[in-house]
Order: sequence, then structure tokens, then C-alpha cells
Amino acid sequence: MKVAIIGCGKIGMKRARAFQEAGQDVVLFIDSNIALAARSSCIFNPTTWAGNYQTAADRKDIDIVCVATPHNLLAPITLAMVKAGKHVLVEKPGAIRSAEFDPIIGASEEKKVVVHVGYNHRFHPGIKRAKEICAGNGIGRITHIRACYGHGGRFGYEKEWRADKEISGGGELMDQGVHLIDLVQWFIGGEIIKCKADLKTFFWDMKVEDNAFITLQTTEGQIAQLHVSWTEWKNKFSFEVFGLRGKVEVRGLGRSYGPERVIHYRMYPDMKPPPCSLDEFAAEDVSWANEVWNFISRIKGPSRRHGPAQLYNAKQTLEVVEALYAHARLPQKRMKNDHYAQSTSDHFRRRWD
Repeated sequence: MKVAIIGCGKIGMKRARAFQEAGQDVVLFIDSNIALAARSSCIFNPTTWAGNYQTAADRKDIDIVCVATPHNLLAPITLAMVKAGKHVLVEKPGAIRSAEFDPIIGASEEKKVVVHVGYNHRFHPGIKRAKEICAGNGIGRITHIRACYGHGGRFGYEKEWRADKEISGGGELMDQGVHLIDLVQWFIGGEIIKCKADLKTFFWDMKVEDNAFITLQTTEGQIAQLHVSWTEWKNKFSFEVFGLRGKVEVRGLGRSYGPERVIHYRMYPDMKPPPCSLDEFAAEDVSWANEVWNFISRIKGPSRRHGPAQLYNAKQTLEVVEALYAHARLPQKRMKNDHYAQSTSDHFRRRWD
């Protein structure tokens, strides 16, 4: 199948490589920054490039479109591609409002195409192993989840599109928070009926939150406590699932987050210290490739298997995010530090000077 990439940033390039590794033919790169699209195309063969996403919709030879743009463009571009009869892999969160999924779901059913929202964390081998342990009753009934996910930003982070709510839809909650909420729903399976969040802007000079402290509760009384942060400084991922007969913990996501490790603790009936087993995976991040393979298998599967179910899951994740924003306190002003100047770039320079 022939693939078009819309959005030639870091994630778009990761997706392009994953499609190529999966044996698909990446033939078109599109970006409003035409020079970036041209440079990207030269890496792959070279291929063709364009500055308007409508080019992908108009080309009859394009089978798959990968949408990797800022959040505010994800849903409109996806809908245009679906109406043109293209299969679409769109980056998370897929939209900035849950209602934007409704016309996409309707159009995908009408055109009989597969639309997949790129929640690649489900395809990390460590996460998949933890899910297998839980599904195999390795820890008994799940009671609660505790997770932490964060990084420290970079120079000029407060000037990037993620700091503009009109483009991003929100701050860290919309960035890494949606990944954790998606995983919680996948592991627990129950409907989230209560949620609350405390949103803070501790460091970055922006009008969106750089930290989110989240509590979720399901219909069965299960609890998830989540913390996502743009002030983690040393990249971190930790996902712990607790059950009545044990616990499974995932640490790391590969690369800068450290190797993926899955630790399974089994509780003894006599309550002695639990034995544990360790699975460790290579430091390379293979989740992107795994997700693309899954997406392709859905396209080639009988009757476009699973239909729009994955889209409904993505919509539910955004519904939870909307509820969290509705119930959260407004982000506080960035904490002042007399040792640093006002701009974040100066913060870093002063620190290292």
C-alpha cells in the first residue's frame, strides 16, 4: 500500500520509518513548511512532497494517510482523508474535543475504512507483557493503579505549540496524560464515573498546566492515581497495577526513559514477602513499528476487523480529559525563583553558569 505522511516533525518521521519497516511504500510527505516536507522526502527514496494536505486526498494511488500534526488539525484532516476513502492513522489524542470524533466515526463506517488513533504505549512490549499477566489472572482482581510519566521539556518549550491552548487543547494532561488514561481504561476495562484533577503550572511560563495530578474511579470502585509532569527533569515512566493477589510494575519505555522492565510480584497465602519475576526488553522503542503492524493487519483483516471500536475508546479518553478540565482548579502562576531570570531559557543558562 502507498502511504502519505501529513506533518513532517519528529513523530511524522517515526511513523514514516515504521511504515517503511512494515513493507509499505511511503510516497508523499506533506507539511505547511514546504522546505521541511522536501527535506523529509529526500530521506525516503526520495519521494514527492507538497504543502497542502488536500494533495493526499486527491491522489487516487494513496491508500493510507498518517496524520501527525498539532492537535487542532488532527480531526479536520482525518475527516477529510476518510471522506476521500483513505485509511488513517492519526496521532493521539486524535482531536481536541471528544465531539470531533462523531463525524469521523460516521464517515469511517460509510466509507468502510480503518481509522486508528496512535496510542502507541499499548504496543510497548513491557506494557503488553503486563497486560498479559493481568488478563491471565496473575494478580487477581485489579484494585488500583498508580502511575507517573514525565519529562523536562527543552529550551524554548514555553514558545512551542503545546503551550498554546488554542492549538494543543491543553497542557501536560493533553500531552502525556492521555496516554496514562488510555492505559488505565485498557487495563481496568470498567467505565470511569468519577474523576478529579489538580492542575499546576510550576515552572514553564505558559498558560497551560505543566503538571497534572489525577484521580479516577470506575463503576466497580477501582482507583487510579496518576501524575504527569513537564518538570520531571530526568525522563520517567512507571505504571503499577495492584490486584488482590499480587502486583505488576512496568518501568521505562526504552531510550531516554530507560529499558523496559516488567516486575511481577505474587502474594503468598501466608503473607510472606512475595516472590517476583522480571522480564526485561531491549532499550530500543519498538512500539511505533508494532502499532503500524497492528494497523495494517486491521486493514487487511476480514471485514476491516474491530470496526470503529478503537475510535470509541479514543473518544472516551477525551471525555475523561474534558471532565478533568471541568473539575480542576485553574493552573496557578509559575512559582517565582529569585535565583533565576524570568525567561525559561535564562533559567537554564543561569543554572549551568
